[in-house]
Amino acid sequence: MDRVAHHLHAGCAAAALSPRRTGPARPARRLSRSPGARDRADLRSGGCGGAGHPRRPRMPDPADHARGRRALSDRLHRRGGRRARRHPELRLRPRRARRHPARAGRRRRALHGARHRDQDPMKTYCNPLPLPDYPRGMSTYGKEQDTSWWRRSGRRDFRETADPSVLYHDGAWYLYPSCGIAYVSTDFATWTHHPIEPRNPGYAPTIAKHRGAFLLTACNSPLWRAPHPLGPFERLGGFRKPDGSRLEGWLDPMIFPDEDGRLYLYWGISAPGIFGAELDPEDPTQLITEPKILFSHDPAHPWERSGDWNEDWDMNFNEGAWMFKRGGVYYLTYAGPGTQWTTYCMAAYVSDGPLGPFLPQRKNPFLATRHGLVNAPGHGCVVEGPGGSLWAFYTCLVNVNHMFERRIGMDPVWIDQDGDLASHGASELPGLLPGANAEPWKGNHAGLLPVTINRNCRASSEAPGRDAFYALDNSMRTWWQPAEGDPEPCLEINLQRNFSVSCARIIWTDEGLDYDRGVLPGPVRYVLEAALAEGGPWTPLCDRSASQQDMLIDYVEFAPATARRLRLRILGWPAGLRPALVSLTVFGISTAHPAMRREAQTGPST
Repeated sequence: MDRVAHHLHAGCAAAALSPRRTGPARPARRLSRSPGARDRADLRSGGCGGAGHPRRPRMPDPADHARGRRALSDRLHRRGGRRARRHPELRLRPRRARRHPARAGRRRRALHGARHRDQDPMKTYCNPLPLPDYPRGMSTYGKEQDTSWWRRSGRRDFRETADPSVLYHDGAWYLYPSCGIAYVSTDFATWTHHPIEPRNPGYAPTIAKHRGAFLLTACNSPLWRAPHPLGPFERLGGFRKPDGSRLEGWLDPMIFPDEDGRLYLYWGISAPGIFGAELDPEDPTQLITEPKILFSHDPAHPWERSGDWNEDWDMNFNEGAWMFKRGGVYYLTYAGPGTQWTTYCMAAYVSDGPLGPFLPQRKNPFLATRHGLVNAPGHGCVVEGPGGSLWAFYTCLVNVNHMFERRIGMDPVWIDQDGDLASHGASELPGLLPGANAEPWKGNHAGLLPVTINRNCRASSEAPGRDAFYALDNSMRTWWQPAEGDPEPCLEINLQRNFSVSCARIIWTDEGLDYDRGVLPGPVRYVLEAALAEGGPWTPLCDRSASQQDMLIDYVEFAPATARRLRLRILGWPAGLRPALVSLTVFGISTAHPAMRREAQTGPST
């Protein structure tokens, strides 16, 4: 067994039991710029603000799951919905005999360890997703929008992508986000960009497979059809109501093909609510039922109230409807209360029919995270992946230049013992890839922790107000920016202890971006290095010095290395831009961990 798999397995259980911090992060300590004080500061221990993980929920029992679905059917019937259909999968299954707790614990630990041992080499993913060629922000075209949407003076250009719609087809993810489509991943870790036409059909694209073809639309966009997920697409036209008149205002649309061959359309933002209608399967532009409001804003639901504390009872943006079906139950997910708030989340209504009647599931929202680097997981989709696993792809927040400045993440979800959608929230640590974990409710964390957050650091230079420690404060809204004229900016981090490190997430921002003037994004070239003592010798961990790929967010894995100091050297960046580092997070495990001590004594296990 290789070293990284060994220390990931050993650290996973301890990391999963760490409580999640939900309070505000402690302010980072700013180092004195005088050399003497800097050296003394390097000897002091720094705080580590890495987030932990919530308590694992009870593992669902299949009989509980069936009873939950039966309870849903009965509840819909009691509340006056049309008679619940009888489904074979709702029949109760005999409860399995309870295992002895100690034996059950040993069995779970054995399975948990085997999951890591089977991965050679260990492969992980990390949010926000590292998509190449991040697209131009929609609001930068013409800059004619309401000035209240812009966060900084001057309406500065920015990049964004959000509102992901994902298709799992022939063993690959096909990702269609706002502002530029499409992306493909065959290993579920790395993504390639495949520009197609229509390149940018509008906000909130949606893709669906129907009768061997692929249907694509977006906010107020025509419907398109293609023989392959990447095209070529032919234009079919706009949607029409049953009387032949044009359907107006299909915002945040979603096309859902049911198992019986029937086809449905869902759409809507804010008032009056989320709509649904059936489409003609022969002519998908034609509605064959009148638009029906499936549910509306309910201020009794705290997660639907606007504001970072859900304080506004009057304002709401329920949006981003997404339908999927599991075990005869229809789950209509949606996002609220607004994409600019850290309270942005995903919740669900359930029904025994595609057009209702719908009731909110008992445990809402099913995906919500207010704090940390990856927060506000809203407007997205729930799709089936490898091995029948369920994955949520979602929007997450930046909100620095514009309130629509956003990124994309993904995490496993599941149906719990009560028949409700559930998750561990948005993750910001390395996780196990789709297909690698058959029991995500036990936790999907790969066992690696951040070793760089709020550590002592020093930089070759700093622009006014853009100090070096901003690269280590675990925030998407701050950044380190070197001073003008620094030919090779460098950031050095003192970990104060030895850590075995094996992957890193590097997030940049485009300071000076101006599309109209020809100042365009491009590759940032860098080298990440490690050393055991001040002054080196330095060993390269990741060499991107010759990179030709534009990666606004980069996530890299490398051979495990013991490090006490880390150094990032920035070697090149696009002309006209200023290098700006939002976050450098290196992940690993302490060499003082018992598993690492055993390895030092006995050698790596095989």
